[in-house]
Amino acid sequence: MKAKDLIKVLQAVNPESDVTLSLGNNNDKYREQCAKAELVSGECLDFLVVDAAVIRDDGSDNLWCDIIVRQDNIFNLGAEADRFDEKYQEIIKS
Repeated sequence: MKAKDLIKVLQAVNPESDVTLSLGNNNDKYREQCAKAELVSGECLDFLVVDAAVIRDDGSDNLWCDIIVRQDNIFNLGAEADRFDEKYQEIIKS
């Protein structure tokens, strides 16, 4: 996402509104893979890219901006998460 696009979204909410960050837009498998990759390499969450900025409503006319981010450091996230699983199994066996 470009800064100009994020600025437009932020201008749509009250300046006193909260701004939140969500890793992977509530995709549990993606977040689990990111957590595992971060533990194995420490590189997964160093650089996050903004995928989207979404205006959310909590049902009480309280709008806020939720910025959706993704990791952009590890090319094969699944393989890195698998490395964590392998290391974890080795620890359990010892």
